[in-house]
Amino acid sequence: MTKVIRKEELIKQEILDIINLVKNAKSKEELQRIYKVFVYKRYIKDSISRYNEDKYYEYLAKPEEIDPSKIQPKLVVVSSKKERSLFRYLTYYWSFPVSEGVGRRLKILVMDEQNGKIIGLIGLKDPVIGLRIRDEHIGWNVKTKNEYLIHVFDAHILGALPPYNTIFGGKLIASLLQSQELHDIVSKKYKFRHGFPIVLYTTTTVYGRSLMLTDTNWIYLGDTKGYSTFHLDYQKLRELLKGDEDAKKYKFGQGPNYPLRLARLVSKRLGIDITNVGAKRGFYILPLTSNYKAVLNGKEYPLFDLIMPSQTITDYVKEKMIIPRAKRVKMKQIPRVSELMEEVKAYINIKKISI
Repeated sequence: MTKVIRKEELIKQEILDIINLVKNAKSKEELQRIYKVFVYKRYIKDSISRYNEDKYYEYLAKPEEIDPSKIQPKLVVVSSKKERSLFRYLTYYWSFPVSEGVGRRLKILVMDEQNGKIIGLIGLKDPVIGLRIRDEHIGWNVKTKNEYLIHVFDAHILGALPPYNTIFGGKLIASLLQSQELHDIVSKKYKFRHGFPIVLYTTTTVYGRSLMLTDTNWIYLGDTKGYSTFHLDYQKLRELLKGDEDAKKYKFGQGPNYPLRLARLVSKRLGIDITNVGAKRGFYILPLTSNYKAVLNGKEYPLFDLIMPSQTITDYVKEKMIIPRAKRVKMKQIPRVSELMEEVKAYINIKKISI
């Protein structure tokens, strides 16, 4: 019993140390360094990505390989083991740890046809069940939400990779979610109720209002309350709850997603809310139909009047955003993930963060 109590106290202190780091961060840059620690934790466990780094790095463009006026995105659905591993490696360039998500999941590599390199990534998953800022905006009660949540997808991975991100490539990636091409991909892959597919995308940004989503059709609704599970080691949490019937693997219809349920059970056991990190995140929506509120309340059928051909989107973003930006900034060659992680490792040592 003494060993169990000791383990609980150690885990509790580790979690509190991280929560305090986040809550006491004085700048966006400091938050980025803290979040990158958890990207590092996933990276060092990913032997496949580290072994294949030289191959994967070749998919990233050199500045001289990019003509901003000739950027031509192509959506490639991740399906093979190699593509999944490549996608995972590229997420280590993100400043925030990326989760696999639960339920329906779709990963897309956005390639540039002019050079065969990768512009950015799109990762879609089922949305969380309980999210007040979304539910109040749509006007959902419990019944209508349970009936129509299936028509919402969350873009938990959304952005451009270097060096495209320096010339507003992220704005192109974010805008492509309103493309007919992506709509067709999603519609063919999944079955939906009520005779129509996805009508609304959502996403959360790590640092409040997003520069990437500014001047796009994404709509900012406000900030979340600051709860998250990015900092939790689920293996340790499962060990604490070993034998607990409530900690069995998540199944749809049994409440919120499994990681969150696990976190709540551990919170109750440790006597603290281990999800309350205090880092609010910006919440955005992207409708595919102008009458999305009525549709998601079962009152109307979707018009899908906000969907456009990807070429229309691409031409607009290039002319208004990418080409002007490319004239003002210089793209730089990016380092390998392993090089970036050495910087993170040094930060971990300085701050004496337990990983």
